[in-house]
Amino acid sequence: MRRTAVAPLSGGGRNRSLAPYLRNRRRRLAVSAVDAAGGSMELSALARWVTGVEKGVPTTVVCEETAREVCLSLYNNHLPALCAPAVLDIRPRESVVVAGERFAEAVGYLRQSR
Repeated sequence: MRRTAVAPLSGGGRNRSLAPYLRNRRRRLAVSAVDAAGGSMELSALARWVTGVEKGVPTTVVCEETAREVCLSLYNNHLPALCAPAVLDIRPRESVVVAGERFAEAVGYLRQSR
């Protein structure tokens, strides 16, 4: 498959590409899940969704222990990496992940790069 160059995305005075932030599959899945949910998703539901996709099973049969591990990985590693460029935002009190100011750019990038 031939890859095409994608111009850097800009927004909010920033002029850098979101590609480095979206290289990781789990980060791409998190953005896709929040997009499919309409821009907001509970962290536990996000972890179950990502786990289901990664394991190739419906979210209803996802192992709780595995979903907890994915939740910790998302919360400690992947979501902060997506919060830095304002793709997503975490509301810790509600345990909710919401779209950030550059979310639409990230979704566009993911759709373009498929």
